[in-house]
Amino acid sequence: MILIRPIQLKHLLIITLILRPYIDKNLDNINNVDDYVRWLINNKILKLKECISLIVDENNQKLISNLITSIEGKKRNLVGDLVKFINSNISEIFEYDNFDLHKETLNLIKKYQNGIKESIFEFLIKKRRAYFLYNFNDFSGMFKENIELLKELIYNEKLPSLDDSAMTVQIINICSLISNYQDKKYGTLSNSVINDIYQKYRISVKDSVDEKKTFRIN
Repeated sequence: MILIRPIQLKHLLIITLILRPYIDKNLDNINNVDDYVRWLINNKILKLKECISLIVDENNQKLISNLITSIEGKKRNLVGDLVKFINSNISEIFEYDNFDLHKETLNLIKKYQNGIKESIFEFLIKKRRAYFLYNFNDFSGMFKENIELLKELIYNEKLPSLDDSAMTVQIINICSLISNYQDKKYGTLSNSVINDIYQKYRISVKDSVDEKKTFRIN
């Protein structure tokens, strides 16, 4: 069951009532960002389904129930359009400075990843590397089938700064995981990345020690 706090329920209800004329328009295709955002709004409204009984006003209960029934039917028919739109317009979506838009798009990509083009993942690994590192388990099947994408994820031109210890630890965790894959190429990649992290750490420690020595001399 989806847990929605009373304040969230109130906001969703208010938004639904305000946007009802907009939502009620037929959404037969997803051809532009406007259509895409409408689909996302509809998807949010579907989260009210399990909370209808919490809505006190019976008229509002009926309104939400009818909207959900209508949206559910349209949603099933638009999944293909949704994936096609994301595949063709990912750069436009991420041009918008909107955290929620990006978050919902990434969640959809995770859900429908089998239909997402490799070029989209290449783009997103550069834009949202941390998301794929920390959600690696959700995409492990894809990375297991595409070692080049995996290289882009854990190398990404350069390893993270050792100051970013959380990300470094996550990369090490991923290396530990892929070292168990049957294909030896993954074991080789794992060893290479771990070695690079180790060498970078040694250099970092050496520089730090040298700085301290210099400070003492002065």
